[in-house]
Amino acid sequence: MSHEIVDAETFYPGIDLSGDAEQFIRAFFTEDVRPSLSPELRDMAIKQREAFDIPDHAVYKDSLDSFDILGGYSETHGLGHIYIFDRAAIHHIVVKGKDARYKQVARSIRER
Repeated sequence: MSHEIVDAETFYPGIDLSGDAEQFIRAFFTEDVRPSLSPELRDMAIKQREAFDIPDHAVYKDSLDSFDILGGYSETHGLGHIYIFDRAAIHHIVVKGKDARYKQVARSIRER
């Protein structure tokens, strides 16, 4: 498992996502967010979604008092991606292993 704080200036080399990072990342998992992005960012978000290879039925969405969680698990890659959007930052957690481990991590985030 790994964790990083998303830096909008360096998330994608050569592209500054300042002001757009949250919507861009949400567009990986939520199609209705994509129209709010520029065509270039929309295409990049779709390509990232395809690279993650997370089927629609495997997308995880949750909202708590002060933060939102979006993510999903790819059987093909054996990886789960979890993004936590809080007031201060966007956290990206990558979980390697089985789907059950990914779900356990997502559950533990929600419970805290």
